Amino acid sequence: LDGILLVDTHGTQISRNNITANTGYPFELTCGGIVALHGSSNNTITLNNVALDEQGILLIGGSNNTVGLNNIINSKMWGIELLCSNCTISSNNVTNNDSGVYVYGHCNIVSLNNMTSNWKYGIFIIGSNNVISLNNIVANNYGVCMVNALNNIFSHNNFVNNTQIYNYESSNIWDDGYPSGGNYWSDYHEIDSCRGVYPVSYTHLRAHETGR
Repeated sequence: LDGILLVDTHGTQISRNNITANTGYPFELTCGGIVALHGSSNNTITLNNVALDEQGILLIGGSNNTVGLNNIINSKMWGIELLCSNCTISSNNVTNNDSGVYVYGHCNIVSLNNMTSNWKYGIFIIGSNNVISLNNIVANNYGVCMVNALNNIFSHNNFVNNTQIYNYESSNIWDDGYPSGGNYWSDYHEIDSCRGVYPVSYTHLRAHETGR
């Protein structure tokens, strides 16, 4: 069912593996290429190729303080799924998945990733106080989907050729302050308003910042 499964495992490095076509029958939400659950924390997942698994990398059950770096992920559902807190997901190629990165937790860092050509979402967030920065979010159906997401910081991302944002009952921060700036939006051609925070009442938002 799983390519690599960690249970109550700490301080492990998973590196340079090809993990392919691991799947539940007929469908398992907790099945994937690399799965850490039941309190597996402080692990490092790096330089793996994860392809055609049910999920790519799935961190659940208190799998906090885990780092995912430089992985190539092409799965059937979520490329990377974070049901945890204080994890770092950086420099991964998350392409041609059903959806790219799912964040259901707090205080995670998602940076320097390519989230490209995912069928539904580049990134989906249900959580708070996460940092999403310096990512390329390109040619997904939606760039970002947010549901009950609060105080997440989006800065210096490239949002290109997506339906950019779907927002439900969420209020987040969309720049790093002047003069650092906000995000690049391919479909916004006006002057940057520098407003930074969207109100909760918006249900569907188009881009408004041109600064990086």
